[in-house]
Amino acid sequence: MMVVSYLVDHVTPLILRLTRYFQQPRVARRARLAVTVLTVGYLLAIAIVGVGALQSINWTPYVTGVTIGFALYPISVIVQALAWTLAAGFLRRLDWEFAWSDIQAFATSYMLRRLPGGIWQITGRVVTYRGQNIHASQPIAASVAELGSSTVAAGALYLGFGLLRGLGTIADIVVALVVTVLAGAVIGQVVGRLPWIQREPRISGKINHSSLVYVAIGLLYLVGYAVASCILYYMVIAGGSAHFGLEDAAGVWGLTSLISTVILLIPVGMGIREVTLTVLLSPAIGRFEAVVVAVLLRLLFVVGDLAWGAVLVAGANWVATIRLRNDGHPE
Repeated sequence: MMVVSYLVDHVTPLILRLTRYFQQPRVARRARLAVTVLTVGYLLAIAIVGVGALQSINWTPYVTGVTIGFALYPISVIVQALAWTLAAGFLRRLDWEFAWSDIQAFATSYMLRRLPGGIWQITGRVVTYRGQNIHASQPIAASVAELGSSTVAAGALYLGFGLLRGLGTIADIVVALVVTVLAGAVIGQVVGRLPWIQREPRISGKINHSSLVYVAIGLLYLVGYAVASCILYYMVIAGGSAHFGLEDAAGVWGLTSLISTVILLIPVGMGIREVTLTVLLSPAIGRFEAVVVAVLLRLLFVVGDLAWGAVLVAGANWVATIRLRNDGHPE
């Protein structure tokens, strides 16, 4: 108890002071620059040391891995779009709702995620929904809940296939599912009771579906992470590892996604996801090959976001136009 009391009295104020310090614009800019230089420099140093290995790399498996990854990528985009649609619809009606206008809002702001920090995507959503006369509190709350759900899904993946791995594949899957379901139920109850969100009045007597909605959202994000794990698996296999399985990929991607969430909240620089993947994959395929996989994944995700994001925008606008022409409203 004395130790806990000491931590509360002395460490917590120190953390708060450090947080306020790094929130200063000038300090934040310098921190981002320093971290970016260090992480990119680390990757370049590994690449320079291993440049001779480029001549011995068989690029054909990497091309195959990138092709498979690009083909799988739209599954991840679709499940994220569905999750956002459920979250946005719930905050409007406190019930299950699917609206093409939410798909459009997701699509138009989706590619903004590639800018440093998550604030740009949220800003894009606020602007889009403002054009629909929807208060900013709804897309902001939905974005925060989205971040919470995706973080829980990543943590569940790492818990099942990383920390608790060894229980067996079925047990690992069950752990990830149970953690996601329980956390989704809690998040749903919290979001459903936010008093400051402006939304349509709820019809009295309706069943509260908040937990079920956010359980579905959490499971959708878990599917998205499973797809990303499959893409990572094929890329590592291309790197020459014969002992790296899907379970390994799920654990590595779960931990990498958790770290990336911290970077999203505190956008200190670019390249940290690549460094994380390099460190985690090096024991399996070697440090230089791990850098190659990390960089190729970065390129694949950027191209995938741009290409499949554009397809999603075009598809959502096309369907909304048809529904507006036939039914008189876009939803």
